[in-house]
Order: sequence, then structure tokens, then C-alpha cells
Amino acid sequence: MIGRISVIAVLAALMLLPLAASAQSGLWKFLPDCGADAYVRGDFAGAEKLLDQALAEAEAFGPAGPGNARVAISLENLAALNNDNGVHDKAAAYYRRALVAWQKVFGERDAKFATKLNLVAVYFERRGLYDEAAGLFTRALDIAEGYLGPDHGIVAGILSKLAGVERKAGRFARAEKLYLRAIAIREREVGRNHPRMIRILRGYAALLRQTERPEQAARIDARIAAIR
Repeated sequence: MIGRISVIAVLAALMLLPLAASAQSGLWKFLPDCGADAYVRGDFAGAEKLLDQALAEAEAFGPAGPGNARVAISLENLAALNNDNGVHDKAAAYYRRALVAWQKVFGERDAKFATKLNLVAVYFERRGLYDEAAGLFTRALDIAEGYLGPDHGIVAGILSKLAGVERKAGRFARAEKLYLRAIAIREREVGRNHPRMIRILRGYAALLRQTERPEQAARIDARIAAIR
């Protein structure tokens, strides 16, 4: 669950944006500030109403694009608020809309957009929306490979996350291929016995246990124990 500090941090990030049309932008900034105050007081309905007004102001400023991230930020604020209030279906819908807006801001092949894809994919995974999470991780992976090449450490990290989602979804053969590729990349990057190997190896060991290969899983567990 996203905590209150996280939501306030998202709202505080508004201060970093360069602003034009200062009167309108000032109102757009003021509304989330009031929403944050209401949120801290536990007034979720009041906070949501203010953030809805901020979204309307953002949309009135103009469509999301390279010079206007306000719509995307406003949607993320509403997603975070609804998630913390336990309204997860609504939060997921806002996150989907935010991704559409961020794509217009950054472009569909931009590394910053890949970061947004990763973050929302993690949220969907936690909510059990494995197919949707896998799709977002796959998009992020494609962008990362385009920027960094197929053997970069960041690519290994995304592969590991995607493998975890595929494992949870029961697509074990695909998950194993992804884990093995992630392990190979990470080993080339840091060596077999580096602590950064542990997370990927833990996921692979879990897969081996789920697919009734306890002896292989035990060997991976022993490898992890030797790294610590």
C-alpha cells in the first residue's frame, strides 16, 4: 500500500515543474496542496474532490504533451489517493490513464516512460493483475534493450521482474527462460557470488520449488547462503 508520506511526496513534486500561464498554473498547484492537507486530516472524500478539480484544471491548460505533464501528474495523484483508501479498481484505472498521458509527454520509446511503465507494472503485480503487469514490463524491457543493449544490468533487473510475474501467473516455462537469461546477464555484470545475484536467484529457486524440482532449488538456496 502507498502510505500517506508517499502521496504527499507525489503532490510535493508539483513544485518542481516549470510553469507558464501562472494564474491557471497557480490554481493547479494550489488545489493539490489543499488536497494534501485534507488527506493528512483523513478526509479522503475532500481530498479526492480537490484532486479531481486539479485534474480539470490540468486538462483545461491543454492536452498532455512534451510541455504539459500536469494531466499525468494529476492522474497519478488520484491513483495514489485511491490506492491508499483501498479503492484499488479506481486506482488502477487512474494509473492506466496516467500512462497514456506520460506516453504523450515523453514519447513511447523514452527511457523516462520506461520508468513509469515499471512503476505501474509493480503496482499491478501487487494487485494480482499479472497479465497487465507482464505487458508493461515487456514494454519497459523493449525500451531498455533499445537504449542499453540486451546485456545491460538494468535489462537483467527488468527480466527478473517479468519472470516473477510470469511465475505468479503460472507460465513456468516462460518464467524459467527469463530467469536464466537474467541470471546470465547479472553474472557477467557482477560475478557469480555478488550480493546482487541474490534476488534473481531467490526468484528462480521459488520457480524450481513450484515446478517440483526441490533438489535443484536446494542447490540454488545453498548458493544464496554462500553469497551472504
